[in-house]
Amino acid sequence: MIATTTGYNPEGAGQRSCRDRMPARLPRPEEQPNPVVGRPFGGRYNPGMRITLERTGGFAGRRVQIDLDSRALPAPRARQLRSLLAKSRFFDLPVLLDAGAPGADRFHYRVTVEEDNRSHTVDAGEAAVPDDMRPLLDWLLNQGT
Repeated sequence: MIATTTGYNPEGAGQRSCRDRMPARLPRPEEQPNPVVGRPFGGRYNPGMRITLERTGGFAGRRVQIDLDSRALPAPRARQLRSLLAKSRFFDLPVLLDAGAPGADRFHYRVTVEEDNRSHTVDAGEAAVPDDMRPLLDWLLNQGT
């Protein structure tokens, strides 16, 4: 008998089958790393979104700017943000929301959301902010504190 280095053994002794080299199970999609951020992604591609909130005016005239990337948030907070955006129907709002006559010491908001291949900005005076959008503004402002 001639010994070979190919691993072939006519008697099969000491040989491993291809099943021995296979993992016990394949990883589930939620266990796969997300190549974009290196975290599990639950089987869905989620590149995240970037949000900028600028609030100006008010009694002191102080300017507040909050820049947020949803990929940096824990998963429950990112889901909450997406839910608030959906409830506010942000991408359906007009660019300018004007209440008519500006009030003294009122806030003015500019919110920009960049997601996938779309971007939308809404400018709104405090009196013109829709009720559905107020929880989103409150949530974003709480992120900056």
